[in-house]
Amino acid sequence: MKGSKTQAEVYAWLLKVVDCAYCVCDPSGIIEKANDAANKLLGIPPEQSLMGVPLFSFFPSADQWQDFLDDLLTKGEVRSRNVSLRRQDGNWVASAVSAKLFSGDSRNGTEFQVLIQKRCELEPLGNHLGNMEKMAALGQLAASVAHEINNPLNIILGYTQLLLREAEPESDAWNSLKEIEECAQMCRKVVGDLLAFTRKSDTEWGPVDVNNSISEVIHLMENRFKTERIELIQDFEPNIPLIVGDVDRLKQVFLNFLVNAQQAIGTDGTITVRTEFEPDRGLICITIQDTGCGIPPEIREKIFEPFYTTKGPGRGTGLGLAVSQSIVAKHGGEIKMESTVGKGTTFTILLPVER
Repeated sequence: MKGSKTQAEVYAWLLKVVDCAYCVCDPSGIIEKANDAANKLLGIPPEQSLMGVPLFSFFPSADQWQDFLDDLLTKGEVRSRNVSLRRQDGNWVASAVSAKLFSGDSRNGTEFQVLIQKRCELEPLGNHLGNMEKMAALGQLAASVAHEINNPLNIILGYTQLLLREAEPESDAWNSLKEIEECAQMCRKVVGDLLAFTRKSDTEWGPVDVNNSISEVIHLMENRFKTERIELIQDFEPNIPLIVGDVDRLKQVFLNFLVNAQQAIGTDGTITVRTEFEPDRGLICITIQDTGCGIPPEIREKIFEPFYTTKGPGRGTGLGLAVSQSIVAKHGGEIKMESTVGKGTTFTILLPVER
């Protein structure tokens, strides 16, 4: 900068090169200068300006403004004061407001510089830590409950299977016992998902042929697809490399995504399963695409949260995707998702060949 500059101009110049909201106020709190970021943060339309607007008009109450001003005048600065500012459009924005006095150009005396940052950008870490504590407690409870349920459930299954051997096939008693067995197996799957989610179980590592693993899972689902009139398209790249992993856990992941795809479609649709090897990145890409209902934007960030489900009672525990994400992460991979409401969803599982 050429020539002599006032402190206010120096502050303004410095803050123009960073992406944050700032303004300069006169001693009474009237805004004299403001950047575009401040206009955007406080909801000022492009054709309008913050100049001449009192800063205290954005504060939630006169008391909070007075406390803020008193601290500023007493200490000379305020650092990261948490304030919920009311935007011009009526919405609220959680903010961290900082201010510093300086000898500016105002005829009325000392001006002050204000820096405003959206507090919501800092909140996720605190929320995440709180959620971790809740999930830890919930995990301990779930594991305890799962173990308590698992023992009597195994006894029920054992006796049911013994009675099935003695019952005449297709008789009323046999059909009732089969229904008991199926319900017990469903309960055991829920318990298994809970235990898989809440504990660090041993992983059996070995060579995994991804194409064969997916084919075996598809074979289990074929009858369900035929019943629901769902066309299955398989597009597997041949001779893709083996990966190192736990084949049973990976099959669980593939099954979860296929079941979700089938439930998203309901009846009359298409599921496409593709595999591809990307040698440049050293990744095997497994894509499972459906023509189902799609996932609304407002819940896409929640679908991998444990126990979150949009399915009706008895159709899901909300653990399938959470468990799948955990398994894939343990294999050094990641899951990506694209979805269009009314058209369908595509999940892509990326697994590294070399770990």
